[in-house]
Amino acid sequence: QDFRLSGKILELYGDYRDKTSPSAVINIRLILEKNAGPRFEPCLTQTYLQTIPMEKIEPANLARGFGKGLQNIVEALIADFSKKQR
Repeated sequence: QDFRLSGKILELYGDYRDKTSPSAVINIRLILEKNAGPRFEPCLTQTYLQTIPMEKIEPANLARGFGKGLQNIVEALIADFSKKQR
């Protein structure tokens, strides 16, 4: 079966308000659609928020935080989709 995944980034930033506990924040709305003949129909719509702690404020740490947050979101999407398929 064919699926299509689309998303909208709602937030993507480094939260440095507390200098002793910075974090990378990613908030994204994902829509998973399945092919229903002539068109695609939504089968899962979910907003995912990840706040990943960083050791210190550095661009490389922020990029790693975004990567880890996105990895967590994809894993959550797969788990949510699997539950829905049962």
